[in-house]
Amino acid sequence: MGAISAIQQANALAAAAAFNAKVAEQRAAREEEAGKVEADDTRRMASRQRATQLAALASSGIEVEDPAGTPLLINEATFREGELAANRRLFARQIGSERLQQEAALERSKIGAFKTAGLIGAGSSLLGGFRQAFSQAA
Repeated sequence: MGAISAIQQANALAAAAAFNAKVAEQRAAREEEAGKVEADDTRRMASRQRATQLAALASSGIEVEDPAGTPLLINEATFREGELAANRRLFARQIGSERLQQEAALERSKIGAFKTAGLIGAGSSLLGGFRQAFSQAA
């Protein structure tokens, strides 16, 4: 009876590890998607900020279409800062996603170990039973 129990326990542990791996993979995908959404939101916010800045400059009488000078520098700096902020958000989420993917890989690696341990436990139980039966017969 111990051999069957060892195999059943190993199968249950392997199934739990497979489930945990799948959940971690799903969380990793959601993390990546959230990063993309946050980066897009940050870019939109930066774009609105640039438009507000240019409108303020134009309303104060500054030529905003000047190909050189302060308005252009302000617009470029705001764009660069917006891209930097968007990329930081995306990178932070990618790190979280990679951590979850590593967690999934670890869980998948446990599956084989659990099954092997179950077979070893079953074999050990069977050998113990045979040993006990032979020692009583002798």
